[in-house]
Amino acid sequence: GEIRSKSLKLIRKFFTRVRVANFGGKANREKGEKIAEKIAPLREGENVMDYTKALGEDPMENALLFISFCHELCSREMYPECPFEKLLPLLEVMNSLYDIFGPFAHEVKTSKILPATFVGDILDFYAKPTFELLLYFLSNSWDMIRKKTYEILKFFPIDFIVTEADRLVRLAFEFCSKSKLKIYDSGALLFRILYQRMVIDRTYSLNV
Repeated sequence: GEIRSKSLKLIRKFFTRVRVANFGGKANREKGEKIAEKIAPLREGENVMDYTKALGEDPMENALLFISFCHELCSREMYPECPFEKLLPLLEVMNSLYDIFGPFAHEVKTSKILPATFVGDILDFYAKPTFELLLYFLSNSWDMIRKKTYEILKFFPIDFIVTEADRLVRLAFEFCSKSKLKIYDSGALLFRILYQRMVIDRTYSLNV
């Protein structure tokens, strides 16, 4: 518990430094998109360690390689029957990636706000397979897994949630109809995501 918490704080601190150093207010999205297109085959490759062979001299390119490597490593190491001891740290690191490199302002301190960044968007953080895997973990029997999954799903763009809205509402109702308390809780968390993203963040009419 305490060791994991301290390690996560150090990881978040390092991620924040990477963001500040490479993706400040003057960071060039067009350049970032070209780099992302260049390294896209690495995300689809079989060996995630191939990222290390692509490191070069350009700081932004190396930063995007590192971030993409971290995201791919977390994604590939998670699977439906992944044990709690392995899954929780992976979700915590992934949550940090989505939080710090997402398309919105990030508060470092009360007196310091980092501007929104394009990193998560150009590196396909919000891909459908990742969403489906997280949706599976939302009904996990462990409270901490459900909570951390919920925190990550909240970062998915409004347009993505809107596209999946009808299915998600039906799934939430299905979860809430179960007698098992932990599955019922999954439905409540899913409704919270829908309400936050589509009612508070954006008005949307559901066709259920």
